[in-house]
Amino acid sequence: MDRRPAGLRPSLERFHGYQAGLDSAGIAPDRALIRHEAFSVEAGRRHGRDILSLGERPTAIVAGNDEIAVGVLTAAKELGISVPGELSVTGFDDTSQTEWTTPRLTSVRQPLAGMGRMAVETVLGMADGVQPASRHLQLATTLSVRDSTGPAPSS
Repeated sequence: MDRRPAGLRPSLERFHGYQAGLDSAGIAPDRALIRHEAFSVEAGRRHGRDILSLGERPTAIVAGNDEIAVGVLTAAKELGISVPGELSVTGFDDTSQTEWTTPRLTSVRQPLAGMGRMAVETVLGMADGVQPASRHLQLATTLSVRDSTGPAPSS
């Protein structure tokens, strides 16, 4: 879910990471559970209510950013769904919102300081006439595990 065009690289990379995670776990993606919209709490709440009202609801939701994940947490609470007992929720960006939610939100952290450093080094190098080795650089992310995730509920 993104306020920017769906084809923008950061949104696509997050979606591809989600798909890669499912692939590595041997889980086939269910297109009926995938939503694309604005990065907003309201979009997360609305789509969260929709997905969590399905007859066979998921045991985990991976949101495109922390705002969407906050909306999903709100929807789960409104529907009486226990997080993380019945549902795990993960955001992306590891913003300060993650500490304000109940339960505290698990989120993917991007290396913002490293990204900024690489950008400055690249611009300074280009100012000196040095072309970057690549037009695309990717830095590793980390997972900040908090209280919104847990083992899948037993069937």
